Amino acid sequence: MPKPFLITLTGPSGVGKESLGKHLVSVRPRFQLSVSTTTRLRRPGEIQGRDYFFVTREEFEREAILNQFLEWAQYADHLYGTPRNEIQRAMQAGKTLVAIVEVKGAKLIKARVPATWVSLSLLPSPHLRLCGGALRNAVRNPKRPLLSFCSRYNGKTADTGRLMAHVAIIRKYLC
Repeated sequence: MPKPFLITLTGPSGVGKESLGKHLVSVRPRFQLSVSTTTRLRRPGEIQGRDYFFVTREEFEREAILNQFLEWAQYADHLYGTPRNEIQRAMQAGKTLVAIVEVKGAKLIKARVPATWVSLSLLPSPHLRLCGGALRNAVRNPKRPLLSFCSRYNGKTADTGRLMAHVAIIRKYLC
């Protein structure tokens, strides 16, 4: 069995971190989404322990003081953190964890667990938003050449290069 590791997905809101995380978990049974702790209110349909661990600000601050988070940050007046014990428990069970975190959080994780860490930073660009399901199809279809997939985005060389790198990394190491 391959050694478990921690994958961090970072990027601005709406770039597809959660979609990519859910896809990775759906195609790799040994992968598991990390569940963050937050102080924000639960939204309709969200389940405690599946979507987030919902806690009060006081509970969160107490856990932070006790160093219970691998990383934590404030975003839009709410606190979010990656519970250290959940990461350890999953990795001891042989699971590779996929954590959706802010860029600063990913840097903290890299500093704290460098040997077991892989990061993908998803960057916003017009063609990445436009391609939608096409990106998932490119990741899932290893027989389709990456250049063929990316060639329809001519004139966006820098973004196309990043896109090709992400698809190549996902194909090689994660799918």
